[in-house]
Amino acid sequence: MVHLDRFVAFLIIVSATAFAPRAGAHPFGVSGFDARTSERELAVEFRLDLRSVIDLVTRLRAGAAAGAADVPREKPRLLSYLDRRFLVKNGGEPCRRDAEPARFELDLPAAKLCVSARYRCARALDEIRLESTLFLDEGTPHQLIGNLSHEAALERYFFTGGERVATIRLRDLRQHPSLAARAGGFRMATPPASYRPVAPGSKPSVVPAAAAGAAPSAVVTPVSAFIAQGLRHVLSGLDHVLFVVLLALAAATLRELALLVTAFTAAHSVTLALAAFGLVSVSPVVVEPLIALSIVYVAVTTLKGGARRELPRSRAGVTFGFGLFHGLGFGSALHDVGLSRGDLARALLGFNLGVELAQLAVVVPAFAVLCAVRTKESLHGRVRLALCGVAALVGIWLFPQQLI
Repeated sequence: MVHLDRFVAFLIIVSATAFAPRAGAHPFGVSGFDARTSERELAVEFRLDLRSVIDLVTRLRAGAAAGAADVPREKPRLLSYLDRRFLVKNGGEPCRRDAEPARFELDLPAAKLCVSARYRCARALDEIRLESTLFLDEGTPHQLIGNLSHEAALERYFFTGGERVATIRLRDLRQHPSLAARAGGFRMATPPASYRPVAPGSKPSVVPAAAAGAAPSAVVTPVSAFIAQGLRHVLSGLDHVLFVVLLALAAATLRELALLVTAFTAAHSVTLALAAFGLVSVSPVVVEPLIALSIVYVAVTTLKGGARRELPRSRAGVTFGFGLFHGLGFGSALHDVGLSRGDLARALLGFNLGVELAQLAVVVPAFAVLCAVRTKESLHGRVRLALCGVAALVGIWLFPQQLI
């Protein structure tokens, strides 16, 4: 029976490892652009999610594994892809991108591919139509968030699978002289107040907030939107879900679970706030591999610990330490969602609340099931072996993926 138990656990682990490449630590990507108008031109600074770009390069190579070093070599095909998937029109007429971009380079600390493109139109800019389907055919859900500056007007747009088109009537944009002195450069921003989901079968479009009678400075994103992003960030990924499941597995009593979850929550709340306010900035290239290693460490120590009496008293301290890294990961995701100064406190509150709700949605039922299993010692041992083995191998697999 012992050999059979090990064989079953082995099958579970191998199966999880086989399916792991189809999922990522954060299975959605966020890219952005900063567009600026001139008389007949639109200059667009893209910052494309590097993991999404690498996945695209892998697909373009018929499945041959690619890394960050391969991206520059695929410049012609990537620019061709950009031309097909990001379209600029003025008055219904296509605008043409300059053949050679002013910039095409990797920003590894930020995990972005930076591309400077200039679109030339046949007549003076009037009504611009931007259409983006970037990365929407890839396995990873993707968001594109962008700013458009026209004279002293600033507009913000949010593109997803259901919202792909922005129609911008430049003559209707409300000018704000105070914005004219604002420094240029890319900055993530929140979607305009006029953003609305598109019903199935209808034609997607985005109406500028200013055209709807609202000033860009009056754009307000509800707390519920950030709660939804926090929920999505946790529940759609493997790393944080596995970590909280391991916390439930390591705790033998409700009190011990509360201690571990509280330590984790306190830690990631601190670093999330520090990252959101710009007081701490750590590259995802550093943070994400450490999160993957935290899963491996907790899985191994939980499996080794076994019964509660064997668990080290420093478990809460270790959990707090790893929670600091997870909070930096949350902070990176919150920044990618898009923030303005007016949204900062509301975004932090909503996103953190969404994270906590997602954690509870995972840890409470997991702990209840594990408590029921714990009454049968042999079954509990098999479950612990299988969960820890799966978590450790997934963490090992995620580690090199996050190195880019």
